[in-house]
Amino acid sequence: MTWRMRWLAALLVVPVWTVHAPTTSSASAAPGIPDVAFGQATDSGSQFIVQFRSEAALDAAAALLDQRGQPANDTFDAGINALTIDADNPELARLARSPQVVSVEPDRTYSVGAVTSWGLDRIDQRSLPLNNTYNHSTSGSGVTAYIIDTGLNLTHQEFTGRVPRAAHAASLPDSVDCNGHGTHVAGTIGGTTYGVAPLVSIVPLRVFGCTGSASGSDILAALSYVVTDHLPGVPAVLNMSLGGAASAILDDAVNSVVADGVTVVVAAGNDGADACGDSPARTPNAITVGASTSADARASFSNFGTCLDLFAPGDLITSAFWTSDTAAAVISGTSMASPHVAGAAALYLQTRPTATPAAVASAVLSAATTALPTNRLIGDPARLLYVGPVTLDVSRAGGGTGAVTSDVGGINCGAACSTALTHGTSVTLTATPVGTSTFSGWSVGGCGPTPTCTIVMDGSTTVTATFGLPPRLLTVAVSGLGTVTSDVGGVNCGTTCNTTVSHGTIVTLTATPHPGAQFTGWSGGGCGAAPTCAVTVTGDQSVTATFAPVFQSFAEPVRLFDTRPSNVGVLETSADEATRFAPGEVRRYVPGPAVGAPSDAVLAVNVVAVNPGANGYLQVFPCASTATTPPAASFLNYAAGVTVANNGTVAIDGSGGICVFSSQSANVIVDTTGYLPAGSFTALAEPVRLIDSRGGQLGALERPGGTVGADISVPLVGGVPWRFVVTGANGIPTSVAALAMNITAVNPAGGGFMTVYPCASDATAPPSASTLNYRAGGAIANGAIVATNTDGGICVLSSQSAHVILDTTGYFPTTRFTALAAPVRLVDSRAGQTGALEQPGGTVGADISVPLAANTPWRFIVTGANGIPATVKGLALNLVAVGPAGGGFITVYPCASEAGAVPASSTINYRPGGTIANGAIVAPSADGGICVLSSQTTHVIIDTTGYFPA
Repeated sequence: MTWRMRWLAALLVVPVWTVHAPTTSSASAAPGIPDVAFGQATDSGSQFIVQFRSEAALDAAAALLDQRGQPANDTFDAGINALTIDADNPELARLARSPQVVSVEPDRTYSVGAVTSWGLDRIDQRSLPLNNTYNHSTSGSGVTAYIIDTGLNLTHQEFTGRVPRAAHAASLPDSVDCNGHGTHVAGTIGGTTYGVAPLVSIVPLRVFGCTGSASGSDILAALSYVVTDHLPGVPAVLNMSLGGAASAILDDAVNSVVADGVTVVVAAGNDGADACGDSPARTPNAITVGASTSADARASFSNFGTCLDLFAPGDLITSAFWTSDTAAAVISGTSMASPHVAGAAALYLQTRPTATPAAVASAVLSAATTALPTNRLIGDPARLLYVGPVTLDVSRAGGGTGAVTSDVGGINCGAACSTALTHGTSVTLTATPVGTSTFSGWSVGGCGPTPTCTIVMDGSTTVTATFGLPPRLLTVAVSGLGTVTSDVGGVNCGTTCNTTVSHGTIVTLTATPHPGAQFTGWSGGGCGAAPTCAVTVTGDQSVTATFAPVFQSFAEPVRLFDTRPSNVGVLETSADEATRFAPGEVRRYVPGPAVGAPSDAVLAVNVVAVNPGANGYLQVFPCASTATTPPAASFLNYAAGVTVANNGTVAIDGSGGICVFSSQSANVIVDTTGYLPAGSFTALAEPVRLIDSRGGQLGALERPGGTVGADISVPLVGGVPWRFVVTGANGIPTSVAALAMNITAVNPAGGGFMTVYPCASDATAPPSASTLNYRAGGAIANGAIVATNTDGGICVLSSQSAHVILDTTGYFPTTRFTALAAPVRLVDSRAGQTGALEQPGGTVGADISVPLAANTPWRFIVTGANGIPATVKGLALNLVAVGPAGGGFITVYPCASEAGAVPASSTINYRPGGTIANGAIVAPSADGGICVLSSQTTHVIIDTTGYFPA
């Protein structure tokens, strides 16, 4: 329905609304502008306003008054629900007692803001000084501004063509202004020259006479007119530069206008008092405006307090006046401040025509300049009206790169940029990532993860575009026996696994070795040797955790079997193996289940030949059955009637078996101190004889293509070392940590020793430690773990001339066994011969110089010094018994104290006098302790070549 159609309908339905012909005055009515009357012409001083709870109650009361011949003077529905009644109407008292009546108030007199008496230049800039311009990108076009005031000079050139209709109180002749206040206010709202919104449509509602006073009922009638006249969806603002005593009815009427979708702007008042005491200034749903001066100070006359929403220019304001069609005047008052804000609301509504009054108020207040005006009083808002450009600041965040552009100038940046825009401008921003970067989202509400964002500049706005980097793939591999887990999902594996995480995510990986293995380090990810590693994933990355098998020592050495009658090992639980080996006999054993060793482990064993029937040798080797052919290399060489022991390693066959072969009749004892899991020691397919210096006996290195390449056929001269390169052939890699060797001295020229050690040349100084001790004649062997030089070289030195046999059963890969730079003598109990532990600072600290008494153990702390860490899995030791008082044995075992239980196994078996050695892998106790026990009094020498890391 158009306004004209609605006007006709109102004219037909409500007879009190009439069209008045123009009257003669300085300002005349404009031809063609409808000017209607609202309300009844009454004497406001002789009537009361009665407000009802509902429109139904109002209608019932009006009908009842008509029936009783005491009709109401006027009624106001449209959400106001009130009527006026003469003060002497006999029904007034009855109405006052009705429960349907909300309030009864006298029809008070209101006035325009008193003239105690400036504008546009100030509200389009944030700070002084003024620049003598007013810039605006919108004009209020399409918005209706209702003005309840003294009317309007309808023919003033400031409003030409923009006054579609006018209305006035029935008590007044027309809408023509004869006071000037209304024309001045209208000029500030929408005058062509003086207006904030110069193209707004103005609808003047005259309630004040020439003296500037009006009844409350006339104001109610004007508010009712606004509700009736305003069409749904049409953007509109109402200015009320008026005020008076507090009135709940007037406040409710203002609220009804707001509820109809019209933004209401009211003057705070000019009494220098609390605005919360006046109506409509106290109405919360209206925008209440105080006055400021050209110096940005609060005007002295302006009301103050918490009911104010903001300030606007109101002192010495120039605007249109009523006295002629070109007249202007300078007036002061909050009446002049309020229309500045009403015009600002019209500017906003042009770009946001569907905005609610609350949204309009929020936009106006959020755009205001803060911290002004000065000299505010308690409760005053620190907001000064601003309709100038607002600032759009755009910045970039996140680890990625990208640029932001817009459909307006000034925004085209990859970091930060800003531009000034008109309040209410719609801006479309576009985020464009660069390279592999991705766009993550905007910081403003209503814009999601899409790269395009449209915002309306209701105020200065900061927008951040976040650019990230694409998800990254973290691949974790496991080498060896262990698992890797993480604090994010996707990593929990024992082989290879991966997970995708956001760029820059810190992933904490934890490496956990399986039983029998140790964590040896990471590759990739910038990780070190610790089992926990924090990886910052800034690209697709691969990290590998490496685990190495480690020597697994038993709580104490274990006797596997003993063929002597009544001496049983763990493999003899079903029956005592009480028969000697026959010459050339092979016996097979399955040791793994009895000691808890895996079927692919390598056992560290000590093998003893007891009272052999003739000179000969023992072989210990992996086998599937007793039919397996023994290797050419010997494990132990013995002489008739002499009990002799040797230490070494033996791999368990894939079927779980090991075999023992004796060339002559003998009792045999086999003990084990622990095992090497698969991967920690690589057993050769069968033991390999590397060197045999006896004529016609060729070792692998002596054959064509070997590093010697010819039969040595001469004994090793005393004091002159031989050097051999033992790696890079015969199944042994070029780079190893150490070899498991069996060293045999054959027919020495006299009593003495042999030592085997890593060397770069024959000139390398030999260690003080011995590998093998012998006496003149015969053959004696000993097992040892021998480290190699970086080029695979080892040296063999004998104190006496002797033939030499070197056998190997396998090797330790690098990192599985740590060889010392040279073998270290830890203990030598002979007087004047001090080992490392006996020297100052050692755990013994003095020359022992006495033999080990029979069955009285000595305890030594062997870790934490001499290149040996505080915690190790096992030590590779060489034990020597020197000059025993009788035939017997020595056993070496882990112990927490000398009082600990002694295992049944032996490490060395000896006969009276002489010197005999044997190797052993011994696991220290938690504090690094080992015990040495001898069945007979004897001097003891303890050497070590290295350790198995913990």
